[in-house]
Amino acid sequence: MPNAKGLHYGSEVIKNREIAKILYDIGELLELSGESKFKALAYKKASKSIELLTRDIEVVCNEGRLRNIPGIGIATEKLIIEYIQKGSVEYHKSLICEILPESRELLQISCIGPKMSHLLYENLKISSIEDLLLAAKAHQIQFLLGSEGEAEVIRVIEEYKERSMDDCRVECSIGQELTRLCFLEKYSKEGLHLNLILKLQKFLNSIGYNTTREYPIKFSSMRRRDLKKYSRQGYIDLYAEQILESNLFYMFQKDMQSTLPPKIAIEFDTGIRLKYKSLEKLIQSEAGTCFGIVKGNSQYDYEELIMRNKERFFEVKDRVNLFEKSFYLISIENNIFYDLSSQCYVGKNK
Repeated sequence: MPNAKGLHYGSEVIKNREIAKILYDIGELLELSGESKFKALAYKKASKSIELLTRDIEVVCNEGRLRNIPGIGIATEKLIIEYIQKGSVEYHKSLICEILPESRELLQISCIGPKMSHLLYENLKISSIEDLLLAAKAHQIQFLLGSEGEAEVIRVIEEYKERSMDDCRVECSIGQELTRLCFLEKYSKEGLHLNLILKLQKFLNSIGYNTTREYPIKFSSMRRRDLKKYSRQGYIDLYAEQILESNLFYMFQKDMQSTLPPKIAIEFDTGIRLKYKSLEKLIQSEAGTCFGIVKGNSQYDYEELIMRNKERFFEVKDRVNLFEKSFYLISIENNIFYDLSSQCYVGKNK
């Protein structure tokens, strides 16, 4: 029913629920950190108001009426605008990394909030989704969640894993085509970087993406000599975003029988492993699917090349914010396609 300011409540809008959950999570994270309980409650109040809102919050934002929603102040308004523009909230990510460094992966499961994530780690040392599923099936988390809560965790994780498999199948299909195009450039004598990026750009354009070469990004980096962090500007070699109205996009998506990744970021390096700054840019980009391409070297053993890239990838991943994306490695001369985020072999063409 409408309130005095003309805003309707009882939301079924997906974006509203996503923003409501982020604000509620911030409230719980602040409670865990020992912050003022009034500040934590303010975020939870704002969360409840958005959860009950029937209008799309993006429409309300575009109308400049966010502050008309009960509980929305200057701080929460900024966070909502940030989410609408970027699809994530930096303050939310930084709180998770600071307060839940060991168990942050559990927050990818929709029915697990920050407080429960904290309790699961403190009581059972559960830090991964796989550990949580095993514990739930062994009825080890019933004392925290009850029998119904435990069953819900199992159901949600199974659904999450199924969606992840579907997403992986689509990403791998794109990745295999990118690998094939990279392999065709294997014997290129000149202009490998530009020629390769142009080929990949043409392919992504052909399946309904809007692509940008030298896409600007501001990212956090760290000097190796003194371990000091600093902010820097850079460019991602190739950045692609869905063109939702594109017929080509829908045709390719139909062929894949699943949803294509909304944003893709690609970096190319000429050595045998990805540079630190390339990893920093990709991991901190807004793209949910990243491809790091190296020229490689046929004299290096396949396993050795994977290990060198894996070590550097996890070194960067562990020190830069929350990581929630798929990350693939492609080596041109070795013709390797490897999933770094899941640490599994995808393909090696002969």
